[in-house]
Amino acid sequence: MNTAPHHRLLRALACLAPDAGHVRALAADPALDAAAFLDAAARHKLLPLAGRHVHRHHLDRGPGALPHPWVLTSAYVANRARNTALADEFSGVQRELTEHQVRWALRKGFALAEGVYGDPGVRRIGDLDLALHPDDTARAHTTLTRLGYVQGELATDGDHVVPYAAALKADGPARGDDGEFLPYRKAGLRPGVPEFYVDLCPALPEPPLGLSEIPMADVLERSRAAVRCGSPARELHPADQLIDLWAQLRGPARALLEGRPDGGFLPLAKLLDVALLSASLGDADWALTEALLARPGLWPALDSVPRLTALVFPGSTPAAFAGAADAAPGLTARLTS
Repeated sequence: MNTAPHHRLLRALACLAPDAGHVRALAADPALDAAAFLDAAARHKLLPLAGRHVHRHHLDRGPGALPHPWVLTSAYVANRARNTALADEFSGVQRELTEHQVRWALRKGFALAEGVYGDPGVRRIGDLDLALHPDDTARAHTTLTRLGYVQGELATDGDHVVPYAAALKADGPARGDDGEFLPYRKAGLRPGVPEFYVDLCPALPEPPLGLSEIPMADVLERSRAAVRCGSPARELHPADQLIDLWAQLRGPARALLEGRPDGGFLPLAKLLDVALLSASLGDADWALTEALLARPGLWPALDSVPRLTALVFPGSTPAAFAGAADAAPGLTARLTS
């Protein structure tokens, strides 16, 4: 099965250090559909990263310039400004939680953008994802409430947050039907940041996934000190971070490998998160990952993600975790469509 030119171009850009000559050759293909490329780059959350590539490799000029490069560079600049605004807000949240003795660690978000990508402008960040000790949920709720956060949805006018019905009835943090804590929001009151969003997770993998949990006390004990959002922070150990990402992506990853259309959409940027984090792990990190995966039923539920990652990003995942990374016919087209 032939892969469309825009699929090949998008895959070539999904990395931190692209081969500029190869990218130009793909962009020069007369069969390239510029509109399809931009649409796919947006849906796969790769516009900001492609924008940085345009700037660094001068892909806005000369033979093989990328189509509509100003859209890409504008996305990079706008995303960097957005994430700077998020960091300014979330640094205060981090400090307040720590001051009030809440035990927490960053998941995804800035832990990946700053710690793995090394540039918060290239990865879109939606919220402040926090792993939280179950005994500290009340203190976290009190702290977030004092900072102006409400468990609810942003109003249509964007000026305030409308509380969820469950939040109005709860004496403390409210949970949804799936048992998860409902998200905390605060109006951002600016075009690039309509809302600030904090998500509390007292169990990993998250309970709705139905997987064997790793004790949160152990997760937080393994967490590492870092500076994120410009303030002192704790973030998940790379092994815990990787298992967390695998758990989030397991459904669509298995569907892609099996060629099923019912698994949901998997943005290529999410798989790039896994590939880059995987490539950063050392032998001791992988040994810990293997030990954690010994929990009943955990590895069989998650193995589709490292296998898919190994297929799409060769060399990112050790063979012991990639398994039989056999080519899946039509995978690239399914992944980038």
